[in-house]
Amino acid sequence: MVKYIRISLFFLLFLSKLTAQSVGVNTTTPHVSAALDVESTTKGLLVPRMTLTQRDAISTPSVGLLIFQTDGVAGFYFHNGTAWKAINDGTSQLEKLTQAGKTGYRIYGRNTAIHGNIGTEAVDLSYASFNSPRGATGDFSVAMGSNTRASAIFSTAMGESTTASGILATAMGGYTIASGGASIAMGYETTASGGQSTALGFRTTASNTYAMATGFGSTASGVGSTAVGIETTAFGNASVALGRSLLAKSLAEVVVGEFNTDYAANEISVFNANDRAFCVGIGTNLDNRKDGFVVFKTGNTFISNNGGTPANGTTSLFNNIFPAALQIIGQQDGINLLSSAANNNVNIAKASTPSAGQRYISMGFNNAGAFSEIGSISAANATSISFNTSSDSRLKTDNGLYINGLSTLKNIKIHDYTWKETSQKDIGVFAQELYKIYPNAVTKGDDNPTEITQRWQVDYSKLVPVLVAATQELAAKNEQLEKQNADLKTALEKQNAAFAERLAAIESLLKNQNLTAETQK
Repeated sequence: MVKYIRISLFFLLFLSKLTAQSVGVNTTTPHVSAALDVESTTKGLLVPRMTLTQRDAISTPSVGLLIFQTDGVAGFYFHNGTAWKAINDGTSQLEKLTQAGKTGYRIYGRNTAIHGNIGTEAVDLSYASFNSPRGATGDFSVAMGSNTRASAIFSTAMGESTTASGILATAMGGYTIASGGASIAMGYETTASGGQSTALGFRTTASNTYAMATGFGSTASGVGSTAVGIETTAFGNASVALGRSLLAKSLAEVVVGEFNTDYAANEISVFNANDRAFCVGIGTNLDNRKDGFVVFKTGNTFISNNGGTPANGTTSLFNNIFPAALQIIGQQDGINLLSSAANNNVNIAKASTPSAGQRYISMGFNNAGAFSEIGSISAANATSISFNTSSDSRLKTDNGLYINGLSTLKNIKIHDYTWKETSQKDIGVFAQELYKIYPNAVTKGDDNPTEITQRWQVDYSKLVPVLVAATQELAAKNEQLEKQNADLKTALEKQNAAFAERLAAIESLLKNQNLTAETQK
């Protein structure tokens, strides 16, 4: 005991002499800047090891106090005079936090005053620049970037000033908001507020359940609607707008192209026959909206709608024209097919009173980039029309005159018949009979005696040349008979004159004989 005390006193006296000098362990030349210089190539310096609880139990720890924590986020910690700080390897680390009874993880060293309370098992990798409830505040949420907030359970916010406030929502990019359950907002200033909605791109909005908006400035407000492109809007449930500045306004309506016409839809959530089903927009700007093709839910179809109230099967684009199921507009002239008026199933209209020669219908083909007309229906004048077909001699090889017109007509049978379907009586030819006599005027059909799939057809206009030829034959015979009659008349006149002369001579002779007889008496 006495020996131990003597050694201790000697050690203290020795140390007191070195207070102004460096102490070296395993070295005789300690560095002048170090109070203690330990050298070794086989061993290290062992600092106190303790748990988090033991560390926090140290009373009034000195600035610079160093320990090694063995539990939690294990590692070297030093006291900075205010709190214990981890000594890391220069990479970011997460610290386990318990706030408001919930434990999660945040980047080590963040100022808790400008972050919201951590959520249960949340991971907060964000940076907050101002005092607000930022960060991963929802249970099992993740926040990354600057001023991001994931406030709902299982939500994720990434980027700059993004907010994921819906359960299972994801907000990524810049200033995006995903507030609907399981919604996704990505890009810049996009908003997905509907449940399971998706907004992608720049300033797009998906505001209803299952809605999707992508592109620039597009909005999908109907349930399950889709708006894609530039400033497109899908109002109707399950509607689709694909293109630029389009409006899909009714249930399941599909619109493509750009700048289609606006109209007042009857229903956005249930079927209405007077609403559109499909539309192709061909407008050029907001003041020049136009449709190239419109199909209504009735099945009625319109081609080229210049705006205004589009026809929907009960109203035509032309005033005072019968309702049309198909309408074609070109330079304000039009064709209306299958109108509701029983006697007006086909209407062909011009915008003004036509002049002679103006075409209603022109038929032909594309010939080296130019239209070659082979037939037409045109105006004969303001009150009648003419049917025209190609008959250019430059297109024909002359095989001589047709001289069988009369004999052909003599063999054609004209029947008095009744149509079986309508019981309407009529007169005309039977195509099968005419085909045997003059096949040029007949289009053959099928020969099934019980079921008609292709009807035999007759082009009565092709009988006109036969009629002309027959008329010419009759005219020639008539001229011949007239000449014969004239010759006979001349001969008879001569005979009559001769008979008259002879009669006069006879009468004169008889008269003279009578006078002689009287004289002799």
